[in-house]
Amino acid sequence: EQNVTSWWKFAWRAEKSFEGKEDPQGVAILLKEKLDAFKPNLPLIRGLRNPGMRDRHWAKLSSEVGTEIIPDVSITLKYLLEIEINEHEQFITTLSEQAAKEYGFEKTLDKMKTEWRDLQFEFSPYKDTGTFTLKGIEETVMLLDDQIVKVQAMRGSPYAKPLETIVVEWSGKLVYMQDVLEEWLKC
Repeated sequence: EQNVTSWWKFAWRAEKSFEGKEDPQGVAILLKEKLDAFKPNLPLIRGLRNPGMRDRHWAKLSSEVGTEIIPDVSITLKYLLEIEINEHEQFITTLSEQAAKEYGFEKTLDKMKTEWRDLQFEFSPYKDTGTFTLKGIEETVMLLDDQIVKVQAMRGSPYAKPLETIVVEWSGKLVYMQDVLEEWLKC
């Protein structure tokens, strides 16, 4: 999108600077016209290039359009325009927004899991009893409480439905960890 805008501005400036020079000015005008004709496709391209688009979204789109669309290197804008996909721009925009929100949940879950990956508990000997106590777990408890709240909020969102199994599983692990920590702290 930024490239199209930059090229259009370049073509506009070139058109003005080549005034009186028919051939170069004609090229600049032609470039500007081609870019003007291309601009209406930008929302469609933006929607289809959304990194959150998964196979389930492409299946919905294929169903809506009536033609199977498989996102691979062979698919072109020319082909998509030939099957008149631009007539489904509103559907694509809505689908892309949904995919983006689902993708946001995926990223949030990944981040949550990553936060636990390197976490280590510290233990210190308790007097001369041969037993150990947990120390410095305040941050862990805060992280756990924060993630439980986030996961509960996710479970209530319609955008988490495709990830429901993963969200429920992660929620279960967090609650289990909370129970384990509470038992450890009782000792």
